[in-house]
Amino acid sequence: MPGSIKIDDGSGNYTILTNAGSLGSDKTITIPNETGTLATTTAKDLGGLVLLQSHTASSSSAFSLQNFVDTSLYSHYEIIQRNLKGSSDAASYYFYMLDSSNSPLTGTYTSSGFYASGDAASSGTYDNISSTNYSRIQGTFGTGTREGFNFIKHTFFPSTDTPNTVLEQSERLTHTSQQQTRIGTHIFDSATLATGLYYYPSTGNISSGNCYVYGVKI
Repeated sequence: MPGSIKIDDGSGNYTILTNAGSLGSDKTITIPNETGTLATTTAKDLGGLVLLQSHTASSSSAFSLQNFVDTSLYSHYEIIQRNLKGSSDAASYYFYMLDSSNSPLTGTYTSSGFYASGDAASSGTYDNISSTNYSRIQGTFGTGTREGFNFIKHTFFPSTDTPNTVLEQSERLTHTSQQQTRIGTHIFDSATLATGLYYYPSTGNISSGNCYVYGVKI
């Protein structure tokens, strides 16, 4: 692939290497001992986003994302779900956290955030939301045309000194055909470190959709 490499000598002076260039005896480039394409591989030392898991729903009861947490390698995690369609209209979408044995973390989940509509004068906040043994993603499935559900979650499971935290942003056409954006926070305050997540609809199945788990390299 054509291009060039710029090497800084530490004082802001650059040596530009072209295809025919040479490093010379006093310059070194270190390349990680990994193979693969950035953000599409399970290689651990490529930097940036590393794809850890991918799942495809087909009349599935849930997405079970197990044991993807490694705090020695990743600062946090990006959970992306796209084109989700449910088998039951107006079903809520829930999740709970998993421990290292893939058992549910039980107790009180809390959430708060705000929403706004793109096609109506509708917006607001929600707070002091608590549920036992699960948290509700602030959106509902729709079975109609273009009522697929998309969202991204920034997930922090850093240590027992801070709570397990999920930051969510979702874009959707609701089951009542309203365009809506929501941003929220979900917290499970426990000394037990979460190592996975489990997503499921309140009724019916996930008819179709994709789920991707990325680690953000430290």
